[in-house]
Amino acid sequence: MTSFSLLVNVSIFVFLVSVFLLSAYHKIQASQSFYEALLAFRVVPVSFALPLSKMIPWLEGAVVVLSIITALFFSVLYSGVLLLAVLSLYTAILFSAKVRNLTLDDCGCSFTQSKSEVSINLLMVRNSLLLAGALLLCINPQELTQAPLLVWCVGVVFSGFLVVSYFSFDLLISNYSLLKKLRV
Repeated sequence: MTSFSLLVNVSIFVFLVSVFLLSAYHKIQASQSFYEALLAFRVVPVSFALPLSKMIPWLEGAVVVLSIITALFFSVLYSGVLLLAVLSLYTAILFSAKVRNLTLDDCGCSFTQSKSEVSINLLMVRNSLLLAGALLLCINPQELTQAPLLVWCVGVVFSGFLVVSYFSFDLLISNYSLLKKLRV
């Protein structure tokens, strides 16, 4: 049972770190789109949106580095708490957009360049699943440094499947309004 817990923790940890890293990279690559998405959320003054849109991807990268350092040298619990805090902030921003009945063409975190309206409800479901993963790291903090090489290898492969599933769900969210129009 301990090996299974370690496998789950390794898989979730690598998956969450990968999502943060890839999201940061995407925000750097599509900086104008991210800036426009940040403006659409209307959570910061317009004058702060541009500098913040440049800073957020680097902060996400710092979260990745800090998560790796804390998981390997201290405890995966600290990494889980850090990831949970950042994901909670993102989810709160989505919830704020939902409450204010905003419509978004891009959430700023999507890996697609679709310019169709995204479903905030689906984004909140996606973020809730990410929050559940981070919470699982906090609830069952098996130390990753105790995982044998085989557990790491299987965990990394499984996290790859999770990343592909995440991208698939992300693609569906980005094109939800277009898919909804195809219904007869």
